Amino acid sequence: MQGLVMVFVEDAPDIRKNQFLTDNWKDICEASDTPYVGNAANNTVNFYDLTGESVQVKELPSGFTARGIVAMVFSCIAGFLGCVMIGIYGMADIPNIEQQVADDFALESTELLADTDDEYHTGATNVENVENGHNKDSSSASDSSPDRVRSN
Repeated sequence: MQGLVMVFVEDAPDIRKNQFLTDNWKDICEASDTPYVGNAANNTVNFYDLTGESVQVKELPSGFTARGIVAMVFSCIAGFLGCVMIGIYGMADIPNIEQQVADDFALESTELLADTDDEYHTGATNVENVENGHNKDSSSASDSSPDRVRSN
């Protein structure tokens, strides 16, 4: 079935009392040979007799048509290729990514390596301390743990 099949009207006499067709609406219906009185079949005597009413066009064919199958196949292929391309570009290696980020933000490489975190041991000073084999903030071997938080 297609479209609007039926409308249930609960209180038709009350609706007829409150609603009416304007003269303009009636003129348009008469000009197009569309009935506007009675039921759907233009029957004013027996509202249950729908002989001669307008009927819907024939139903759509069941199943898929050849055009629908072809469209579905090409849509699936396009979707699969799109996912593959996203995966390929997402996993692609970007050469010199650190340099490109620094160039995008117009930063010098020394600014990127500067130790700006006051709470934890991070940045270039820690790299230098590890390379030199000592920790300048600690006075004993027990305090040289890299996970230790600075106390300022």
